[in-house]
Amino acid sequence: MTAIHPPRTGAIETELDELFRDREHLLRATPSPARSHLLADLFDHEAWLWSTLFETTRSRLMWRAALVAQAHARVSARSWRRHAATQAPAALRRAGAA
Repeated sequence: MTAIHPPRTGAIETELDELFRDREHLLRATPSPARSHLLADLFDHEAWLWSTLFETTRSRLMWRAALVAQAHARVSARSWRRHAATQAPAALRRAGAA
């Protein structure tokens, strides 16, 4: 008989679900540099969560999936930070014109 180990990733998965809901909410918000910074922060946090999952999983499939998801989250965070940087000058011009 084989022993079944309960998943040690339940809390991480719950936090990822909450993060996905927060991100969907932000994506529906009005575009702004602040929103882009918040999205970048969420992606940074997501990368950290995937890294934690990567370190705690025993499944080879989950290990690979977590590694890929972490890389994607890091790239997305960088992309949103660049987006925020390009939005900031435009927002300042609009504020100065008002």
